[in-house]
Amino acid sequence: MSISSFEELLSLLSPYLQKRSYKGRIPVMPLEMIGLTIRFLATGNEIRTIHLDYYRGVSTVAKIIRLVCSAIWKHCLNANIPKITQQLFEEIAADFAKFIYVDIGAYGKESDSTIFHNTKLYDLQIRGDLPTPISRPLPGFQEPVPFVFVGDEAFSISNNVMRPYSGKHLSVKQRVFNYRLSRARRYVECAFGILANKWRIFHRPINVSYDFAIDIVKACCILHNFVLNRDGLETPVEMVIDDSELQLPIQQRLNVGSQVNANIIRNEYSDYFTSEVGALSWQLQKI
Repeated sequence: MSISSFEELLSLLSPYLQKRSYKGRIPVMPLEMIGLTIRFLATGNEIRTIHLDYYRGVSTVAKIIRLVCSAIWKHCLNANIPKITQQLFEEIAADFAKFIYVDIGAYGKESDSTIFHNTKLYDLQIRGDLPTPISRPLPGFQEPVPFVFVGDEAFSISNNVMRPYSGKHLSVKQRVFNYRLSRARRYVECAFGILANKWRIFHRPINVSYDFAIDIVKACCILHNFVLNRDGLETPVEMVIDDSELQLPIQQRLNVGSQVNANIIRNEYSDYFTSEVGALSWQLQKI
């Protein structure tokens, strides 16, 4: 985080963190509170280590960190993770580095598919209330297909969620689709890699209470977008996956069953990825 970004964060949160002196006791100032919290999140140090560096009690440090994390989520959420709109979906189709929706608090023993089905995002998608962009033809094709989320084998296929073809005996076209879908998923992995490398609290188990851990993750997601919006990527990151032609976007053939529709959409993408317009020169060497 740059000095200017830190100072901006300080100016945003100071009014909500400033405390009055009580019976002659000088309160912890917002500058120290935010600095302490950023250090905890960025270094991944234990609270006991932080308390020695700042000459504050362990419980005091823990309370400060939780207070600041809650303030970051409450007062910086709308500016850094705005309400999902059609325009926002179109923008992230070309840039996967930021978070536009987070669902925090699921247990590790739950499967990815179960967690996704329990989210508000999934409910919006099922009800048809998710403001996804209108279906569009892929370059060189006439049939409109929808914008889609990319998933792995853990997810079930649907009109707006693509997963790889399963099985061992796949055609060349199907294997190319799986490769291209995997390349798209790497953007998601890059986003989490950037998050974890910037906020090294994720490099170790977060040994705090369940609710405290949720506050920490929320704050880090906000800070991830906050820093990217202002400082960009300070260190080069390998993200050379060319998805400029994935201006994703079905309409008329989608009135049969959902599973049938989803397979039709997936086949449309498969055709595009092996066409002259959508093929990559090296993709056959990677399958």
